[in-house]
Amino acid sequence: MIITLDDFETGYSSLSYLQSFPLDKIKIDKSFVHQMESNPQALSIVKAIIGLSLSLGIRITAEGIKTTRQLVKLME
Repeated sequence: MIITLDDFETGYSSLSYLQSFPLDKIKIDKSFVHQMESNPQALSIVKAIIGLSLSLGIRITAEGIKTTRQLVKLME
């Protein structure tokens, strides 16, 4: 079984879930992905989620990538 935390840091998802559940994957909400190019805070949040996920050994999916520039920013 794979457990995924969907739309991380929106709605009811919380950092406490990272300790409470044996997560396999975190999905970054498309609202953050869409704003990365124009909103420095959104980019910082995405980078923080990626760093946290990598340090915990949890795979990451980013929803709603529509441009090459968004993909590049996610991979930096």
